[in-house]
Amino acid sequence: MIGFSAGVATVLILGQLGDLTGFDSSYSNKVAQAVDLLFNLDQIDVPSLLTGLATIGVIILLGRTKLRNYALVIALLLASVALLVLGLDSFEPV
Repeated sequence: MIGFSAGVATVLILGQLGDLTGFDSSYSNKVAQAVDLLFNLDQIDVPSLLTGLATIGVIILLGRTKLRNYALVIALLLASVALLVLGLDSFEPV
């Protein structure tokens, strides 16, 4: 059961790398996409990566406060507002 859970977690994480980095791989396999990303680090969209990492950071920080139940919603709202304020247009709306 531990191996199955670890495999599912790995596939979930690998599946989000493209969205986090803004990299669009031509492969359909998640492992191949991750390897393709490693070979094409110059094609990472830096604003997408920084926004994603900042959002993850806010989630982790708020997870340690009384607002932990709302951490995901608050982090997504803050990221959305920041993108509107900064006028970054390289993002696709979610």
